[in-house]
Formats: sequence, structure tokens, C-alpha cells
Amino acid sequence: MSAPLVNNSGTDAGPPRMTFHIDITFDFPCPWCYIGHRRLSRAIDLYRKVYPGGRNDVFQFHWHPFYLSGTASLCETASDSATISLGSANCTSSACAPSSSVSATEVLSTRFADQPERAAAVVDRLHQVGRSEGILFDFSPGTGMKIPRAGTRDVHRLVRLVDRKYGDVAAQALVEQLYHGIYEEGVDVGEKEELVRLAAGVKEASCGSDKVLSIDEGTIRAWMESDEGCEEIDKEAERARAGEGVTGVPTFVVSGSKASREALEGAHDVGDWLEVLTKIKQANEEHSGAKISV
Repeated sequence: MSAPLVNNSGTDAGPPRMTFHIDITFDFPCPWCYIGHRRLSRAIDLYRKVYPGGRNDVFQFHWHPFYLSGTASLCETASDSATISLGSANCTSSACAPSSSVSATEVLSTRFADQPERAAAVVDRLHQVGRSEGILFDFSPGTGMKIPRAGTRDVHRLVRLVDRKYGDVAAQALVEQLYHGIYEEGVDVGEKEELVRLAAGVKEASCGSDKVLSIDEGTIRAWMESDEGCEEIDKEAERARAGEGVTGVPTFVVSGSKASREALEGAHDVGDWLEVLTKIKQANEEHSGAKISV
């Protein structure tokens, strides 16, 4: 699997020049969250190559859960008429029964029962965009993408655990593993053992630094078998929708200094991201009294 992880190790001597904080509100059944994450990673890589001193800047990711509404619903976003977001029902009990999953193909067939050509257009569009980003979407019946009927709470809990115990770079690597597994390998993340396997696989990734992580499988399994974090994730997802007004995903908030903050919704192109990162960097330089010409 090719994962364009953000490298925070730096190549020049001296301390980092600036830290970008990137808050991402997302849900896994939305393919545009995967595309948006991939485009942002590419933009950061480009920024570090073209912006003076940019290779020393640090990017810290903060992941925030969002629950797409519906049992296995399909909706469209305003940014692309051929976009799909595959939602799932989220269990509200602290002791959920073993979850089963539904295939993305079944969801599409149900949603566009009277418009099969529309379902085909949605899939074709995602395949086209995905290939341009190095993503090979698989919506094949049986072997392709699956959506947990019980929701994505456990997947979000896993990301939170890894972030707390191993750091944001490890969490970023895990998110990439999850996206790849869900969309390109048909992994059923409604099965907790699959989540454990994917998390343990992050130890094989360098995570953008010289240190190879080793995520303890026993720790992950114990976390998944407990109810720890369920209420926290549920409340945060509800707060995003009701309190913060998030109506769709992905939503990104990027900040540098107190004087620089930008919010973006949807899977923006690399060029849009490069413009935003440059704007925040320059605002930070002006705020600190040091400016570099580009």
C-alpha cells in the first residue's frame, strides 16, 4: 500500500519554523474523505518542496468523528453531483451486538433503484477521480467496500486510541490504512478483529520518520472489546453536527498562529490546498514579524 504520510522529521538543521494544526472532521463511509485526505497529503508534500523553509514546518493532524445519517443511506454533496457519501446507523448502546455490514453496491442499488444508470455514473466518477489520486476504489459486490450496519463508532474509537497512545503521525498512518482497507481491499471494519489487524499493521509503516512504530496488538484488542471511549466519541460526533454546525464531510480547519485560520469543506484540489497553506504561513510570518518572500 502506498501511503503519502506527512513527514515531520525535517531535513534541515534547527528547530521547526512553524506548526500547522489541521483539524479534520470525517467519517469513513464517505469516499470523498479518503480523496480529500490524499489530496491534502500531496499538497503538504508539494508545499515543503516549493516554500522556502517549508521542509522544516510541522503538520499536526487532529481527527474528529462525524456520523453520517441513515441506516445505510446515500446522499450527494453540493460540490459534485456524482459524489456519494455512504452513511450507517450508529449504535447508541454501550453494549452493541456484533455488527453486520452491507455492501456499497447494495446501498447504491437501493438508492437508485429507479435510476440504475445514475448508480453507474456515481461509481464511474469515483473510479476516475480515485485513479487520478492513486486510489483504486472497489465497489464490487461481495468483495468490495462494506459499510457497518452498527455504525463507525468503533473505527473512530480506534483512531482516538492510537492518537493518544502513539501520537498524531501514527494516527494518520492508521487512517490511511483504514481508508485503503475499506475502499481498496473490501475490509469489513464492522468486525473488530479486522480493526485490530489493520492497527497492528501500522507497525510496518515508517510513518514519515526514522522511527518504525510498533503498535501493541493486545492493547488494541482490549480497547476494542471494552466500552471505553464510546460516550466520548458519540458526544463529539453530536457536537460537530449540532454545536459546531458541521453538515457534511470532510471538513478541515487549518490554523497556524492566532492570526491565521482557514476552514474548508469537501475534497479540494492540491492547488487550493497549497494556496491555503501559503496564506497561513505568510500570516504567521507577519504576526511574528518575520516574512519570507516567495
